[in-house]
Amino acid sequence: MPLFINKREVLTSSSVLSPNAHSVSNLLKSLFNTKIFRKLETSTMRSFVHQLILDWISAKLRREFKDADQMAKSIVSVMSVPRSRENAFFQNNTENTNIERVIYQQDEVTDSVGWSQLSFFEQLGSVHHHLNSQLRNAEQEFLLQNMVKGALFEAAEIADKFDVGIAVRGTSILAHMGIESGSPTKAQEIKNKTSKDMDLFLCEELTFPEVGAVLHYDPRVGWHSSETATWHPAPLPGEDGFSEADFTAFVEREWRKKLSTIKIRALSDPLASLISKKCVEDYSQDDKAATLKKWFISRLREYAEEDHDFREGEYRKHVELVGPFVHLKARPNAHLYGDHDLFAFTKNQFGKLVHDSQVDLSTVQKKLQRSNTFQAQHGGIWNWRPRAEFHQQIKRVIMSAHSPPNGDPLVYILPHGIVVAAFYINDSDGERLALLRHPPLTSAICVGGGLILGKFAWGIWV
Repeated sequence: MPLFINKREVLTSSSVLSPNAHSVSNLLKSLFNTKIFRKLETSTMRSFVHQLILDWISAKLRREFKDADQMAKSIVSVMSVPRSRENAFFQNNTENTNIERVIYQQDEVTDSVGWSQLSFFEQLGSVHHHLNSQLRNAEQEFLLQNMVKGALFEAAEIADKFDVGIAVRGTSILAHMGIESGSPTKAQEIKNKTSKDMDLFLCEELTFPEVGAVLHYDPRVGWHSSETATWHPAPLPGEDGFSEADFTAFVEREWRKKLSTIKIRALSDPLASLISKKCVEDYSQDDKAATLKKWFISRLREYAEEDHDFREGEYRKHVELVGPFVHLKARPNAHLYGDHDLFAFTKNQFGKLVHDSQVDLSTVQKKLQRSNTFQAQHGGIWNWRPRAEFHQQIKRVIMSAHSPPNGDPLVYILPHGIVVAAFYINDSDGERLALLRHPPLTSAICVGGGLILGKFAWGIWV
């Protein structure tokens, strides 16, 4: 695949011929004449850059740069080495074992891959729909809303180099800016969900710019992060004779109290302003309150189940609570944001899922965990074989969340820079990934600096 600078082919490679040594030398000379490289030139640096260029042109991904300066910035981004740590599951030989260290800090990229590799992003989506058609544009929109551009390109490079398919669970678009600005992604130790616009109604300490960060809070009236020492999490069914009926009655009482305070808060700023600008849905209204109630119950259970682990349990040495936010002790001043969850790998055949014990995919997983922006925190969910019923239920929920007709597709990244939206299917023909015949359609609009995502409507899968 040729390498382009300012639309002009400067290097190419083929299966027969190696790149012309004179051309490589000229390109290296141009790079080391750039301002960003002028003070960095050493024999080791020149050798690294030389090899990187050869790797780039031997790959199947087309690369374009507007000038040598932009190419130099991209090379510097590749050279930066993220700092990593051993998490609680590192090589612990349990069902949650992690084969590689995970990133907790990376350097902010010096150049946006979204601008430097436009041709890659312009080709996103299924070839079954013409470029610039409404269906292709809708699929591209979905893919870009679900993955940070840098992470998407890193995964495409790895898929291309190792000739594998990589299926990824998207992360919230509200987390993208946090990831791109250098914040760490949600660690494997943490089961808490990343925040949504609904959390603004349930957690008074959360502000709009922080939506997308990982939270730990009790949504009941009266909770505040400064008074957790004397606060008692909600009782759960099965604890001290507390039945499901008792829990249901408890939830109803607490929800009525919470909803009354939400209706009052929605009439004044900051919620009133966010609602009027359509930055968030008005969950204080009766037609939206049922959706918010489900999230209230989810947060209530989450706090009760996870609070002990954070304060006194096994995760305390890895994380700390700062207000309603969960921080890594290695990065005490940075919020955690939603990670790019690896779902599964495929090999040799489109959509055919391959367990990592059948084919050695450890190198691919390690590469994704070391990637500056992708920052995979663990292996593929499909490969996970949980033994505890609680964890088995988590996996069942995840699987159904990406199955038709009500689930969201996965981001499926293939060699040659191909990226499509695909469902997880489990039927009489077995488990596999399947393309959308009609990609997701969304009524995403931006009003007053906020984002409203309309409900996705799925077409037929094949």
